[in-house]
Amino acid sequence: MDVYEIKNSVNHIENSLKLLIDLDYLKELELEIVDIENMMMEPSYYSNHDLVLSNSTIISNNKHILESYHLITGLIEDTKSFLAMLHEEYDHEIANEVDKSATYLQQVFNSFETYLLMDEDYDQSNAIMEIHVGAGGTESQDWVEMLYKMYVSYAKKKGFKIDVLSAHYAQDVGIKNITFKIDGLYAYGLLKNEKGSHRLVRISPFDASGKRHTTVASVNVSPILDDIKEIELNDNDLQIDTFKSSGAGGQSVNTTDSAVRVTHLPTGIVVNCSNERSQTRNKAIALEVLKSKLLELKIQEKEAQLKELKGEYVNANFGSQIRSYTFNPYSLVKDHRSNYESTNPSLIMSGDLEDVINSVLREKKGMVK
Repeated sequence: MDVYEIKNSVNHIENSLKLLIDLDYLKELELEIVDIENMMMEPSYYSNHDLVLSNSTIISNNKHILESYHLITGLIEDTKSFLAMLHEEYDHEIANEVDKSATYLQQVFNSFETYLLMDEDYDQSNAIMEIHVGAGGTESQDWVEMLYKMYVSYAKKKGFKIDVLSAHYAQDVGIKNITFKIDGLYAYGLLKNEKGSHRLVRISPFDASGKRHTTVASVNVSPILDDIKEIELNDNDLQIDTFKSSGAGGQSVNTTDSAVRVTHLPTGIVVNCSNERSQTRNKAIALEVLKSKLLELKIQEKEAQLKELKGEYVNANFGSQIRSYTFNPYSLVKDHRSNYESTNPSLIMSGDLEDVINSVLREKKGMVK
């Protein structure tokens, strides 16, 4: 970045920080820490396990916000000081320090902003992600696999763990549908807005005539908790079937009826799990996933009610297009909710989703970047 861009960047971060958080709120966090630490001095405090866990989370969260805030304000002052020195006399070493400081400041602020924007129920939870083919045949199957690899790359960069729960591999190319669990703090909060239709435009490698093709795949995301107390399952509402699991082929293909399909009759939700060789284990996982999907349905109904009360239009179409990935005749990834654009689709497909995810989080909160 040149000096002019750095000045604008620092000013933008400083103004954005004031919008995100104020000094009174920071004082409240500090007082809350002091109150809890005083409670910890009481002999009976540790007898209440739930209270200890809850307060431990509060202290950790408050300290993270306070430390991040002070780090960012310190970096702002450091960068401003370097800029002032550079204004008086240009020096290559100082210029390098300015660039390093500004780059680090932007990275820290982006992470802090994302953390503050994820303040809704279940944002800290693990997530279940599903990707399904749409229109486009072989092209769509390949697109499902490409999206899956994109999310796996993103998860690895975040230090998250991926477990495939079920997958229907196509006989020729790609994947027809895949369900996988993402374990990591704020996995759901970060990925919840990926839900919807993802459109791909490119010259298809499967078309000998070299024509441009458009295809879609749908993504769904649900929160999953270690203990979903809000959701109770009635055995009479469940239809449980077993079948042979299918894979990509080879010696690892399961030839026993260990795969499980659970249908929730009241809602019509169907969950498959075939990654384990034990039918009992597959059933347990399928029920866990079903609970997460019912929880997501509950969240959607609550959001729809709130929007209706506010007089907002509620789009009931699950397949609403949220993002386009264009590889030809030009290179562009565009999110249709936040209007975020990137002219480097390859970077996005390699799992570099931080900016687009943050842009949607900001848009949902009514913030402008």
